[in-house]
Amino acid sequence: MDKQPSKGRETFLAIFLIIVFGGAFALFLDLISMGLLSAIVKITLLITVLGALQYLIWGYWLTREVAGEREELELREKMQADGESWENRP
Repeated sequence: MDKQPSKGRETFLAIFLIIVFGGAFALFLDLISMGLLSAIVKITLLITVLGALQYLIWGYWLTREVAGEREELELREKMQADGESWENRP
């Protein structure tokens, strides 16, 4: 009776081996480049974090900035759907 290993165990082993050997390879590359690889990774992560933060702040500000225009446009669309004219509004 051959018992097959579970898929979860195979997946865990594959991910674990990728992390271990990938980490060892990255460490080796970092050592032979005298720290250049880690500096590049750190700079890339810093730029990514700053870009994401800027995107979130800018998006929040822009959403608040155009809220009135968006409300007016929704009102126009609703009035057009009801058959009323925007110009004849009291």
